[in-house]
Amino acid sequence: MFVYTQACGVVVLGVLLALFYLKRSKIFLNTEKIFILTLVTSLFANVIDILCQVLLYNSSVPLWISRFFCETYQILIIMVLCCTMIYICRDIYEDNKIFVKKIWLYIVIFILSGIAIFVLPENLSTEPGKLYAYGVSVTFSYAVALFYIIAVLIRVNVQSDKMNSDRRVSINLWMALWIFVAIFENIFPSIFVAGFATSIGVMILYVKLENPGMNIDRQSGFYNQNAFMEYIQQLYGSHKKFSMIMVVINDDEDGFYNHKLELKKISKILDANDTVVFRKTEDEIVLVFKSANEAKEWGANFVESTYLTDDPDMIALRNGLWISIEDSEWFKNSEELMYFIKYAISHRQSNVDSKARNFIKVSKEMVSEMSNEKKVEKMIVRALKEDRIEVFYQPIYSTEKKMFTTAEALVRIRDIDGKIVPPGVFIPVAERTGKIIDLGNEVFRQVCKLIKEDNITKYGIEYVEVNLSVAQCGDYALAENYIAQMEAHDVNPNNINLEITESASLKSKEVLLDNMNRLIDYGVNFSLDDFGTGQSNLNYIVDMPVDIVKFDRGMINSYFANQKARHVMDAAMHMIHGMGLKIVSEGIETGEQFGKMNELGISYIQGFYFSKPLEKQDFIKFLIENNNVSYN
Repeated sequence: MFVYTQACGVVVLGVLLALFYLKRSKIFLNTEKIFILTLVTSLFANVIDILCQVLLYNSSVPLWISRFFCETYQILIIMVLCCTMIYICRDIYEDNKIFVKKIWLYIVIFILSGIAIFVLPENLSTEPGKLYAYGVSVTFSYAVALFYIIAVLIRVNVQSDKMNSDRRVSINLWMALWIFVAIFENIFPSIFVAGFATSIGVMILYVKLENPGMNIDRQSGFYNQNAFMEYIQQLYGSHKKFSMIMVVINDDEDGFYNHKLELKKISKILDANDTVVFRKTEDEIVLVFKSANEAKEWGANFVESTYLTDDPDMIALRNGLWISIEDSEWFKNSEELMYFIKYAISHRQSNVDSKARNFIKVSKEMVSEMSNEKKVEKMIVRALKEDRIEVFYQPIYSTEKKMFTTAEALVRIRDIDGKIVPPGVFIPVAERTGKIIDLGNEVFRQVCKLIKEDNITKYGIEYVEVNLSVAQCGDYALAENYIAQMEAHDVNPNNINLEITESASLKSKEVLLDNMNRLIDYGVNFSLDDFGTGQSNLNYIVDMPVDIVKFDRGMINSYFANQKARHVMDAAMHMIHGMGLKIVSEGIETGEQFGKMNELGISYIQGFYFSKPLEKQDFIKFLIENNNVSYN
């Protein structure tokens, strides 16, 4: 009688089961529920396996009793495999309705297989040293087991992109072990190891994925980000309504109170009977409630209990960014909810009221705005993929050479109907979502192509101005990537001028300066765009290695409308010229404006007075028709 492996399996599974129930917590993720069913089934399979061998060894026991337990053991092994299929389907399919549609066939096959195993004939060998079952029922069991193994392998590997990667690897390893066991038991039918194989597989899943401790953040004792994502997906999958409050503790960029919390100390304050608390990231804590009323009650109690305290942890919590989401049904799924959180945080940056910036109460209108932004983001991604990004060029007039010697490259998107999408629609979204880097890289590529392939310099163009977004200025690889592009197109760097804004340097000045110095050493020139907006000042011009300053359209308009603004602009022009820098006036729309800027000694003039931004071919045509023509 060989029961040592089964006995080891019983001990291992018993310990794992005890650990699960001893550590059972408020949340019980769907995969955990199915894992426990698999664990319990495996435990029973090992116990019944031991019992079968005991009964076969004891010749006084009626054969029908031994056969019954042997067939029960076969059914339990198939049930473990069926549970494995259900387990991976639970991981792949978030929605309960879809999940049920995907698993019902496997459950029906299991039930019919169980009936067939009891009905089909089965023989028992009770010869000493050769205690095993054989016959049609056993062969059928192997066939069904093979069906489940193949089905599991196919689903895991075909839909690998939808699965947890650790879960996919663990299941593949377990199925390989099953195949080895099947071959082994066919060679040595009197040595039962299938039950033990289930123990090993369950142990692999436990160690890699289902250890309750893996869902806990050790520093705080709260649930971690992995548990948060699975829990939210589970709530949406089961169509359960909930409310949520999120607090972002540290936000140095925005001047919020910077304090590293003693998380263990505040855990009792944040936690409540029906509240599930997660530490989403190092500085983000999320509380999930069953209803909006519970969330409101918790918020009121929190404010009351911490209002007068001078505890630094409580001050840090109060001064963090709070996001209150009253109704989860405003979002279609967990993915949309996560997208909204990023959206809400990014939009908070533009709110000048510091108090309002610290608290965001989500409304349906905000969710609708987010939904529209998400559509625009998808449009940008699709346009990039389908090569529908275009560059328009606005000619810039040189007052010295009396011709158009440069142009500003401006990004445009052509929609699927062939219409141009206004930049005001997609630029802000691209900046908030980071897609502006992809757009900027595509614009630069097309500009390099224009300079080289269209030989734009023969039309009098000395260089093309290309805007750098804030995100690009903070990209460590900017200089390397742009130099590589220029070399790939064999573009003279003197034909490129990159425009930066003051806001870009405020975010990442060291990175920007490093990129600028590398590009300047290579031969590229820089200009300061939008001077006259925000916090623009002459000290900034002194600090940054720029050759050109571009006066914003608003500043030009103020010059003609306001006497004080005129004095300020005259003084600024005098000092900028004194530094040996050139000036571009943007937004010139009338002959009067052009004449005055020309009289003031402005080096370059840009605006609708000459031309709106033009498509590439129209731009080249414009140069052919208008260069070498004097404007008086």
